[in-house]
Amino acid sequence: MSAQPLSSPSEPWRVSSPGFWHSLRQGMQNWRLSRFHRQKITHARRHLKKLAKLAEFNDSEHRKQLYYHLRSLDPLEFEEIILEAFYRLGNPIRRNLRYTGDGGIDGRVKIEGKWALIQCKRYRDTIQPQHVQDFAHVLRKHRSTLGLFVHTGRTGDLSRSHAQASATQILFVSGDRLCRLLAACAHR
Repeated sequence: MSAQPLSSPSEPWRVSSPGFWHSLRQGMQNWRLSRFHRQKITHARRHLKKLAKLAEFNDSEHRKQLYYHLRSLDPLEFEEIILEAFYRLGNPIRRNLRYTGDGGIDGRVKIEGKWALIQCKRYRDTIQPQHVQDFAHVLRKHRSTLGLFVHTGRTGDLSRSHAQASATQILFVSGDRLCRLLAACAHR
């Protein structure tokens, strides 16, 4: 696999390794989480190692295996895998203190100096345009200028048009982008 630049317009989340103070702050933040929440994070870290190895390959067989594993994961572990991937790439993250009642936000990641809200969905088919509209509403409600809609399905034209019509920027992370995100964590 060829080396990717540290940051590109289509993947602004690629930055250097997290520093000491960021790691310390993240550890203190995780201390406040429930035991159940910490267990999900631990499971997600184990899964991420396996998924990152699969994502490094560009052939269709490995891609099928990767998506099979992603779609069979517990939804909460999928959220934690995505947050952990961003963290391993050096982006500061904020986890929710609880999973239920999160208001449609699965976490936050700092990209190019701005906090982006994350929504994670596991789909087998095309994503539901209503979910994109709901996420755009959540972004407006929180006055966020950037949202990452991470999913395992296909992005249809109607979903893309809803995202483009939104007053905020919604970036879809799926397919090749999702694979590159996970593959970048393989050796970190």
